[in-house]
Amino acid sequence: MRDGIDRRQFLELGGSTLVAFSGLSGARSLSAASDRGVVVVVFQRGAADALHMLVPYRERRYREIRGALALEEPGRGESPTLDVGSGFAFHPALSPLHPLYRAGRLAAVVNVGSPDPTRSHFDAQDYMESGTPGVKSTRSGWLARAIETFGGASASAFTGVALSAQMPRSLAGARHAMALQDFSKMEPRSGGDSLLSKLAELYARDGSDRFAAAGEEGLRARQMFRERDPLSIPVREGARYPRGRAGEPLRQLAKLIKADLGVRVAFVESEGWDTHFGQGGASGQMANLMRGLAESLTAFVTDVGGDVPLTVVVATEFGRTVAPNGAGGTDHGHGGAMLLLGDGIRGGRVHGDWLGLDRRNLYQGRDLPVTTDFRDVFSEVAEQTLGLGADVELFPGHAPKRLGVVERG
Repeated sequence: MRDGIDRRQFLELGGSTLVAFSGLSGARSLSAASDRGVVVVVFQRGAADALHMLVPYRERRYREIRGALALEEPGRGESPTLDVGSGFAFHPALSPLHPLYRAGRLAAVVNVGSPDPTRSHFDAQDYMESGTPGVKSTRSGWLARAIETFGGASASAFTGVALSAQMPRSLAGARHAMALQDFSKMEPRSGGDSLLSKLAELYARDGSDRFAAAGEEGLRARQMFRERDPLSIPVREGARYPRGRAGEPLRQLAKLIKADLGVRVAFVESEGWDTHFGQGGASGQMANLMRGLAESLTAFVTDVGGDVPLTVVVATEFGRTVAPNGAGGTDHGHGGAMLLLGDGIRGGRVHGDWLGLDRRNLYQGRDLPVTTDFRDVFSEVAEQTLGLGADVELFPGHAPKRLGVVERG
């Protein structure tokens, strides 16, 4: 065995925490961004049930179709939903977000999703993250293409960050992006080499010129991290993250943003939304997931504060069936829902074209239809928050429609 570390040992050192640099594409910069906003995508992996997040309580067929999964109307029962207007209500577990909605900082989009009909998690996630529904050959992710518009001396390894064990498809191909599940492992407090040091050593010894460059980028990132010391930045007063895994990625992300490391785009995974069994109603499996998400998002925007223009997009690969299955859950569907939170959001309202729950208006008679293309939402977020110009083709072959969900003064 050679001195130092080999690839297997490096992975063992990292455990479940993997440092990844996506800067190997050689893609060119397209234009300069004019704004300094930050876009955060929270991806609900597994397909979240839109009708549990946004309850259409006024719909004539709602209780008939949903059966045991049906929720109370606003102001009624032991676990009432929270009215958000237009005949919709938040699930009670989303109550931490309700004040932000009423303050106009949070909006919802109904019947949103991909025009591709797949019910495969793998394909649907790939299409949404690449931004090219139905096309599997796309090499880059949509967030990576957004990052490539920045370029120049202002970009750093932290321009795009993912709080995940590996580089997500959304950031594939970006030269200035990194993924790390736990940033406390980046620079040990008690001496010893960080994962980035070991990555740089490995790439410099065993890799090609391009991998060696990625290692050098890692060392520069470590130096920035050491100088800014984001882990020492306290949580802002009033921000209360939930215990456990739900809040930790956003807590770490807030530190990176507040340390002024140059974060412009961030990706956070929220897992467990594939509720085929025992989904629950006002309480239970999905309620717990939504509560953790709502508490985490509320803490995050409080923690970041008003110093950085921030837009958070909560998205999922597709929705779920309108009717429950025999196991107390819901199966893979089509149309879903999105939440958008932050600065410039036209909040306090439900966006999108809602067609109701009559069978003739359901996709294949069983699912919510898609009346808003997810690319239109993503495009508007990128344009208004990141300052992308009209010359940037973020979604190849697609001409985005203006929705009016995000606005900048």
